[in-house]
Amino acid sequence: MIAINSQQWYAWITTLVWPFLRVLGLIIAEPVLGNRSIPMTTKIGLAIVVAMLLVPVLPPMPRIDPGSAAGVLIAVQQVLVGLAMGFTIRIALTAAQMAGQLSGLQMGLGFAVFYDPQTSGQPVALGQFLSLFAILVFLSVDGHHVVI
Repeated sequence: MIAINSQQWYAWITTLVWPFLRVLGLIIAEPVLGNRSIPMTTKIGLAIVVAMLLVPVLPPMPRIDPGSAAGVLIAVQQVLVGLAMGFTIRIALTAAQMAGQLSGLQMGLGFAVFYDPQTSGQPVALGQFLSLFAILVFLSVDGHHVVI
């Protein structure tokens, strides 16, 4: 009979949970996969798959009980690192949208607005165009692969 003790459970849990939390924070904050139109269950499923694919290439995780104070702090740290990485990408792509907003207003295209449920606002058409163009450039240069 196979006997599994609590230390082995903690090792298996921490091997998957901490990379999962970092990837989930990244996916939630990233503008491409963090879009409001993508359901949260899809984001969580993608984070689980990516974390499972990353586990074999990661160095061994520290043997810390995930329910202890140190384990909770490491979990919070992983989420914050993932969020920081995602927000960095979001800032770069939002800069392109802001450039389009300002250009569109200067060109007199301020009247060409529509409701955008993603931002809950009314962006200028040129700003929306440059935002989508920046996302397409990001995807075409395999930026999503570099992020992972």
